[in-house]
Amino acid sequence: MLMSASIVVREDRDPYRVSRWYEDEGSERTSTGAINLTPDAAWRATLSVPLPGADAVFLRIERTGPLPDGYVGAEESAGLSVPVEELDTVMALLAGVIAQARRHGVVG
Repeated sequence: MLMSASIVVREDRDPYRVSRWYEDEGSERTSTGAINLTPDAAWRATLSVPLPGADAVFLRIERTGPLPDGYVGAEESAGLSVPVEELDTVMALLAGVIAQARRHGVVG
């Protein structure tokens, strides 16, 4: 009669050891979106919320692609951080100041 030897098989419980040079830079939830102006130009936005705190919203807005002829602006991007509970207030402020500027003829 043949006797078989038992073989013990184990999985390494920590196959990915963290390097001592690794720096935790955090994690986040992110939403992105864009509105195309032309086939090769768009405004893009990224909203991110860091984890696990989720007490701040980071908003990045940028324009990509060729600029309109005669445009003399210098910055086609902006970034800001806002307490998460104040995000709707900031959006209402932006909508309000744009509406006011249109009413007063500041912008068309």
